[in-house]
Amino acid sequence: MNKKSFNIALLDDHPLILKALNDFISENFSANIFSAINSTELYYIINTNKIDILITDIELKDDISGIEVIEKVKSKNKTVKIISFTNVSSLYTIKKLVNLHIDGLVFKNCDLSELSNAIESVQCDKKYFCPEAKDTLAELNPDKCEHDIHLTKRESEILKILHKGFTSSQISKKLCISKDTVNSHRKNLLLKFSVKNIAELIAKANKFGLSD
Repeated sequence: MNKKSFNIALLDDHPLILKALNDFISENFSANIFSAINSTELYYIINTNKIDILITDIELKDDISGIEVIEKVKSKNKTVKIISFTNVSSLYTIKKLVNLHIDGLVFKNCDLSELSNAIESVQCDKKYFCPEAKDTLAELNPDKCEHDIHLTKRESEILKILHKGFTSSQISKKLCISKDTVNSHRKNLLLKFSVKNIAELIAKANKFGLSD
């Protein structure tokens, strides 16, 4: 057991996962543990306690995402070390986390020893990424513009509908725009993603987490 005492906050909207995390940390660290099932509970905990480490999921059944929670916590609590413990592994999301200077990233399909490694590392002011996250990070080449794809609101809307298998005619009727306008957006999407067809577009959008 790591004998150095510290305060740790946990945010996850699944009670069973919260309990499992609580039990695991209690067994392996000397820590005061504060559990939250939504962002409101977490903000109260952080505002009323000196939290050293926050472990949070990215997908929350909340009014805001885990990304937004991280942004808010970092803006107001510079000293809190943040570890993302999540199932979300898209390049798009990981790049966002890296840009937020996340302290640790562990996927939920990893052995819990990876989470232990992450906690110990951030306590020593070192960043920690599980092996799978490191593999994904290796693909984040800053010279590749494909990782910085910026879509208009309409393009994002059409991309999501294309992901559902709609044709241009169906999209035209659904959005009350002309078929030519739809086709124009489709061509722009192909260009922005540097792909030749809709199948490749959907595959790449899925990879970057842009089609959800």
